[in-house]
Amino acid sequence: MNQEILSALINSSHESILTTDYDGEIRFCNRSGEELFHGDRLVGKNIFDLLAREEIKEIKRIFRLLPENGQKGFTYLARFNNSIGEKPLKVEVKKLKVNGDSQILFVITPHTKEEEEAHKLYKLLAENAYDINIMFDNDELIYVSPSVRDFLGFDIGEIDSTKTWLELIHDDDRVEYLKKLEKDRQNKESFSYYTYRQRHKDGRYRWFETKIRREFHDNGAMVEIATSMDITQRKKFERELEMQKEFIEQLFDTDPNLIFVRDGNGRMIYCNRAVAELVGMPRDEFLAKEKNMFPAGDDQVMKYLEMENKVINHGEELLIEEEIKDSKGIVHYFQTIKKPLKTPDGDVHMLSISTNINKIKYYEKETRNAMKARNEFFSAMSHEIRTPMNAILGMTELLLKRTPRKDQAKLLQTLHFSSKSLLSLINDILDFSKIEAGKIELEQVNFNLDKLLENVMSSLRPKAIDKKLKFSYSIDKDVPEVINGDYIKLSQILNNLLSNAIKFTEKGSVEVKAGLKRKTKTRYILKFDVIDTGIGIPNDKLKSIFDPFHQANKSTARLYGGTGLGLSIVKNLVEIQGGAVEVESEVAKGSVFTVILPFKNADQSQPVNSQPVSKISDFKWKMNLNILYVEDVNTNQFLIEEIMGDWGVNVDMASDGYEALEIIKSKNYDLILMDIQMPGIDGLETTRRIRAMDDPYFKHIPILALTASTTDSTRDEIFLSGMQDFVLKPINVDDLRAKIVEHSSMVNDFKDVKIIEVEEEQDAGDTRIIFERTDKLFLSNLVRYQDFLRMTIEEFKVNLDLLKVAINEDDLKKYRQLRHRMKSLIATFGMDELLKLLDKIKVSMAEGDLTEKEKKEFITSLDYHITFLIDSLTNKMSSLKWQ
Repeated sequence: MNQEILSALINSSHESILTTDYDGEIRFCNRSGEELFHGDRLVGKNIFDLLAREEIKEIKRIFRLLPENGQKGFTYLARFNNSIGEKPLKVEVKKLKVNGDSQILFVITPHTKEEEEAHKLYKLLAENAYDINIMFDNDELIYVSPSVRDFLGFDIGEIDSTKTWLELIHDDDRVEYLKKLEKDRQNKESFSYYTYRQRHKDGRYRWFETKIRREFHDNGAMVEIATSMDITQRKKFERELEMQKEFIEQLFDTDPNLIFVRDGNGRMIYCNRAVAELVGMPRDEFLAKEKNMFPAGDDQVMKYLEMENKVINHGEELLIEEEIKDSKGIVHYFQTIKKPLKTPDGDVHMLSISTNINKIKYYEKETRNAMKARNEFFSAMSHEIRTPMNAILGMTELLLKRTPRKDQAKLLQTLHFSSKSLLSLINDILDFSKIEAGKIELEQVNFNLDKLLENVMSSLRPKAIDKKLKFSYSIDKDVPEVINGDYIKLSQILNNLLSNAIKFTEKGSVEVKAGLKRKTKTRYILKFDVIDTGIGIPNDKLKSIFDPFHQANKSTARLYGGTGLGLSIVKNLVEIQGGAVEVESEVAKGSVFTVILPFKNADQSQPVNSQPVSKISDFKWKMNLNILYVEDVNTNQFLIEEIMGDWGVNVDMASDGYEALEIIKSKNYDLILMDIQMPGIDGLETTRRIRAMDDPYFKHIPILALTASTTDSTRDEIFLSGMQDFVLKPINVDDLRAKIVEHSSMVNDFKDVKIIEVEEEQDAGDTRIIFERTDKLFLSNLVRYQDFLRMTIEEFKVNLDLLKVAINEDDLKKYRQLRHRMKSLIATFGMDELLKLLDKIKVSMAEGDLTEKEKKEFITSLDYHITFLIDSLTNKMSSLKWQ
């Protein structure tokens, strides 16, 4: 199509068509365009001169927004000067390429009502835009959206240049803004973000975040289109959050606890000042380290990381006690809680808070020292009290045996009773101190409940008979015959409750009822009711009746005596086993103490403890022994001389350790009785010096300690000094006699003496344990009987292991020593079959090396016999008061 035809077509169009350069100079205009402006020739004129003044910036803005390819353009309603009519005209603006030259095409037509409404809506949105829109042509401000009035209070006419716009930026922010702006322009960054404050017309400043999009043209021109968002409120929130963060950090930094956060990779990402001070480096430097852990070895680090992994990955919360070294290598003790910490992004970290417990550890040590001092005090007190009581009890027993007058016998019996009561009070105090010190251990063995109750009742029945009380017990049929638990503690609980019931009941009855409260697959919950018809307890005293050193009222203490510790001991023993104790009572009608205790099902792999009640007959024999008694108290010397004189024992006296060391050099003795606490050198040091003498006689002569102390530390010292055993003060005659028999040559003769009326003859192969001899020896001191049995059990356990080693290693010398050590005790319990087995093994080992088969057979037999003996001794203890 030639040029003439094209021009004719354009000129015949009803649309006004113009083209301009970028400066607005009109290059072409068709006939309709000239008619629109009253037939004036428009070529050579400037389009901006035709536009209303308020439209010029908008058209310039549109120029800069036009895409290069010319396919798309902008449509805008604009007002023109000198046009036909006063209404705005629709202007469509596009880019054109004419002979390689870029021009702007204007197509101007009347607008429809819908287009006018749309334009009004656009203007409304522009004027009320949420953001401020700005456009720069190089450094020329060519457009500011009307919304600037809402945000900064200025009309668009008041912001007429880039300089005016920049002057609104806060002085402190402007330099940094211009510096960054210049850098982004040089780097031809398409997008940039800036944050600064701008002044409102009222003088206040508001925060803005500005996004600038840049268009770079081939001719070097640059258009920047900026959108400024008011972030004043956000900045306020950020500042508040920052202040809160600073406050929390200051708060954490003033906290002496170690507070830190570790991420899932094991790195510490936050810590307070206390952590930094502990590791001895600035916080930022410590957190920047690749492995920012507390000073520790690799093994300990791995242990902690594994533990913290459980917190992060499994959501566990841990409360632990740990030791942490500081930068100087000093160990500190901390109690630490570690818990998962979830972030808003869904990540899981670990929060750790460690409280320094150095002082607690120090006070624990001080408490232990105080407890040790208290125990030593109890030991000393026990010795000081028991020493004179030794003489009182011993002499009253001697006087009672010498057929005193009736009136004298009554006084002596009262004295003897009062002395024993005092001893009972001391034992209660020592029992309570053991519970407080946490030295109570639970045993789990099978036992027959019926036989246990019979033994407890038998030991208390004489007291009940003296008061003419009905004394009985019953067991529900639902209760199993054999249960598994700590029968010793149960014996003491029932013994204390029944003793109390008898003490506070003058007429009527005292009974025990055992029943099944409930049953599970593995446990029986048993209920024991101790019922009496005694004086009862007032309601207001029931809550405090189990408190230590407490009795219902002062008159009760005066009338009935006691320390008020019995029920407290019961409560502690019950609760240690996971049970409960309750009481119901009515004054003048009686009381019901209810104990609920859990027991396990009987363990089929264990033997059943059962204790027959022995009938003890009196017996007498003479001891042809020489004994040295080392004691500094004259009354005790007199007492021992009187007691052992009746037994045919020749007793020599030494008043202190030095004298004892001289006497034993001039005469041989069968046994030495050594007091522990003496002036000069005490009994322990005296024993050590005796054992250090060259002659084998001094190394093997039996030495028994005399002590009032029942503490474990005292007993350990006794055995470590070289003594074989001890006799507790105040001295019990039968206990002393039993110990002398056990540790002297009398034991071999004693095992052949028939002192018991046996109901039926035993078969030669019968392996039952004979307790009648020890029953007689310990008849009046069941507490010592218990101690004797416990120590005997431990000795047999150790000896069994040592015997096995000696047999396996063909060590005949060691085996003979062990056999000799065990022989007297085995004979005491009448275990003839075990003695024969020990002799048989000795002979076989002496004849030559045993085969592996023979060793195995001997060890199996020993294991059977000694285990049976240990079980039987354990069974025996259930009828005795626990100590």
